[in-house]
Amino acid sequence: MVPEAIQAQLSEAISIIASHDFPERWQGLLPALVAQTGAALGAAPKDSQKGAALLQIGHSIFKRYRHEFKSDDLFREIK
Repeated sequence: MVPEAIQAQLSEAISIIASHDFPERWQGLLPALVAQTGAALGAAPKDSQKGAALLQIGHSIFKRYRHEFKSDDLFREIK
């Protein structure tokens, strides 16, 4: 169990690394995040704290796309 303040820092650290490496140099990030989230929240016993932490990491990573305009570069990156 990780304290909430530390979890926020870990999420932000992963987000900063991902802003430089994702998706070109960290292609396994999204599949790993999805798999871990599914494992934490999918089967009993559910680990809601881990699931929430993983969702927070996803939130931190994907917030950079919220204000992007549609473009070929954006679609290429998302694909």
